Amino acid sequence: MSFRLPKFPMITIFHNPSLKTSTEALSLLQKTSRRYNFEIDLIQSNKQPPTHQQVANIVEYLGNGSIDEGLAQVLVPEVEKKPSTVAEVQEILDRNPKYLRKPLLVDWNRGKALIADPPKRVFEMVKGAYEERLNSRRSELSSRPLRRLKKLLRNRKKLKKNSTRSKKGYKEMFPEKKDPQQWIHATKKRLDEKKQLINELELELNWYRLVHSGIGIGVESEEAETMKNLLKVKS
Repeated sequence: MSFRLPKFPMITIFHNPSLKTSTEALSLLQKTSRRYNFEIDLIQSNKQPPTHQQVANIVEYLGNGSIDEGLAQVLVPEVEKKPSTVAEVQEILDRNPKYLRKPLLVDWNRGKALIADPPKRVFEMVKGAYEERLNSRRSELSSRPLRRLKKLLRNRKKLKKNSTRSKKGYKEMFPEKKDPQQWIHATKKRLDEKKQLINELELELNWYRLVHSGIGIGVESEEAETMKNLLKVKS
């Protein structure tokens, strides 16, 4: 059985390279994408507007379900006539795509969007997406990552030792088996799965490090400190 977490959802950024705020937001998003292994959909053209369906979704996502709140955020303040409907927003952007407010971040999978102004709001999007990704697999991780991590750190060394046993030692331990290579292959496969889970727990640790990198969007927990100490153990 594989313990692999679902793929981190892609985050779209509607970007204006001439805006300092947008450039800083993109830089932060790129840094976190490398750490947490998610993809960025970069849209920086002011000539091609979002599709009508995308506009409707963005308005809804910006307002967290409230169309009125979304309408108040989706366009730049320079627009003379404030839209009262999604259709009016679509008409405005069809005529002039640069009126879309940027930097705009959208997570289509989660139905979330925000204006990354100030740029550190990027971490609100990353935090929400990452926590949802972890929570979706809590049951598979038995909701006890520390206990599982301790067990895996013990088993990893044992599995490595078992996978390198000699053919003679193998026959002594498992006289009923006929194919030691097949057993070794299966053992290595299980070991790879265990390593994958450890890597995923290390990603969770990276989130705690991100929280405490001066951004001020979270609090260090006792669990995080214990996991850090465990991962320092050499096997």
